[in-house]
Amino acid sequence: MSPLDPVYGVVLLFCGVVGIPGNLLSLSFFSLRSDLSSFVYACLVRTHLFICISALPMSLSYLSSRSPLLFSYQPFCDGWGFTFHTLKLFSVFYVCFLCGTRAYLQ
Repeated sequence: MSPLDPVYGVVLLFCGVVGIPGNLLSLSFFSLRSDLSSFVYACLVRTHLFICISALPMSLSYLSSRSPLLFSYQPFCDGWGFTFHTLKLFSVFYVCFLCGTRAYLQ
């Protein structure tokens, strides 16, 4: 256990507590618009919302001295690893796609 584990846990928990409502607010805004950029922003916000939600088990593990909690259950661990990796790739894809559409449309 690192002495910085509680700091990591608090930072991840703070990001989840701030990120989830912020992304929900952004999603409600971008869902009302119907242009291509708003659709891509809404997809990106959904991805970031799921990243914030999936970081919560990690923060709880850091705050409990790296006790595995949910990660001791192998199917959860496998699913979480796949989901977290896929969400990161989706986030990069949407940002690249958004940059490309903004450069093309302007």
